[in-house]
Amino acid sequence: MSKQQETGERRKFKRFLVKYGTFFLENPNCTRPGEITDISMGGLSCCQLNDKEWSDRDFVAGRLYNNDGFKLDNVLLRPVSDQQIASSSLNVHRYGIEFGELTSNQKSQLEQFISVNALD
Repeated sequence: MSKQQETGERRKFKRFLVKYGTFFLENPNCTRPGEITDISMGGLSCCQLNDKEWSDRDFVAGRLYNNDGFKLDNVLLRPVSDQQIASSSLNVHRYGIEFGELTSNQKSQLEQFISVNALD
């Protein structure tokens, strides 16, 4: 039995906690970026102040970026989980987001993005 099976972990990719100031935008019209809490080659989780729901569960093109100017554009994003944070008086949601198919260039850039933004 693999270690993954023993712990009940179902993720295909290792998750990395990220530095403060690592964000995503779900599309160019999104005015409130979500702060990424962890990321992998398969997706990310984030918290976002949200006055609207994701309009549907289809993939949308988004951007990942940090405060140092590193960015990755046109990444296909799809929410797979949505949990409102109960302790917040604001409309803050924690999203689980899956990446769509990545080009080989995007995979390379995502690996670099994770390397730059992952906590030690």
